[in-house]
Amino acid sequence: MAYDYSPRTLDRWDYPAQAETYRLKFEHAQQEATHWMRRARAAEAQLTMYQQRERQA
Repeated sequence: MAYDYSPRTLDRWDYPAQAETYRLKFEHAQQEATHWMRRARAAEAQLTMYQQRERQA
């Protein structure tokens, strides 16, 4: 798809709204990544605990 850089198109473009949308998407992705990193750390800790129990038994 070709980009249209005509003055009419540029005048209609809402740069602040576009920036806000990307900022919100970025923040959401960051929160989602943090959530999954916490889940991974918890699963890793649980696995380590089970492995230690196996060695002791």
